[in-house]
Amino acid sequence: SEARGAALATVPTPGGPVVFGATHLDHLDESTRVRQLGEIADALGGRDAVVLGDFNALRASDYPPARLAQIRRERARNGIDPPAGDVVRAADALGRVDLVRLGVAGRHAAYRASLRAPLPAELAVTSYFGTRGDYVWATAALATRLHVPEVRVVEADASDHSAVVVTLAPLPPGVRANPGAPRPAPGGAARLVADPGITVTPLAGNAAPPPGEPVALVDPNLGYMTE
Repeated sequence: SEARGAALATVPTPGGPVVFGATHLDHLDESTRVRQLGEIADALGGRDAVVLGDFNALRASDYPPARLAQIRRERARNGIDPPAGDVVRAADALGRVDLVRLGVAGRHAAYRASLRAPLPAELAVTSYFGTRGDYVWATAALATRLHVPEVRVVEADASDHSAVVVTLAPLPPGVRANPGAPRPAPGGAARLVADPGITVTPLAGNAAPPPGEPVALVDPNLGYMTE
């Protein structure tokens, strides 16, 4: 096992300080990676954060069953430990939000269900192993104030891994990540970047809900809940 670390930088934003971190977890042992993930969590404490990098992790549901079986065979043939999935389960248990998955889901209310479906093929490969080992995670409280209008994987010859590009923007004022989320403060939810000018309009064809029920509002890419 090699020595590993994480570089953390606190960046002031209009929504308050956010810790941005970059890391590269151990490449040999899943239990070591889980421990390292916990050490990063301890260093962050309760602060808002986005941590990204090569986690040498695999989320089985990213792949159709036939492709996952192929990955297992390839790993066994090359003497690599089988895809256990413990790292992503540990991150999920910590309340971390996989921002690539959130971008694919399109809205917070669909995030958990989206974790069970395969990723689009163009997002499911970030390394020369043909798997997604690179992630962008946000702490839960921060993620509820954000939406992800764009995610993409960009191939480059600077590394044997591709770049994962995640565009972040604040939720529109008054919009909550899900109906059970805390109400935003007057004036709208805390924001991390300048308002992108999102226009929120009622979903076409929706009848007026009963009093007190949430109304679904969307821009062309969103489906968040507000009241």
